[in-house]
Amino acid sequence: MRPGSNSVAIGGWSVQYGSASNDFSQKVDLPAGATVAPEGYYLVQLSGGTTGSALPTADLTGSVNMSASAGKVALVKDTTLLTCGATGNSCSSASIADLVGYGNGASDYEGAAATAPGGATDAMF
Repeated sequence: MRPGSNSVAIGGWSVQYGSASNDFSQKVDLPAGATVAPEGYYLVQLSGGTTGSALPTADLTGSVNMSASAGKVALVKDTTLLTCGATGNSCSSASIADLVGYGNGASDYEGAAATAPGGATDAMF
């Protein structure tokens, strides 16, 4: 089986946000029946800035207001808010499908370091 050849069911998952040095504190639950088509995407639009190009039509809109300069976002395989992510309280939950830390001071991320903050129209996952 090659990557991207099957749909992925993501209903009952969540997108979670935490500020740069604190635990995760906000989330958006993905609705039952949500899927990502083969080689496709599922766009979750969160609240915040108005700069940059308009996004394509979102599959889901949430009210989480992310920092433009530093923070962390996790794609989680359930809707339970993570209780980790602060400086000294790193996340290692098996329920995390993906974790991105961005900007200076991001306390949790996958890989060797946090990524640079993106622009208003950049995707995280």
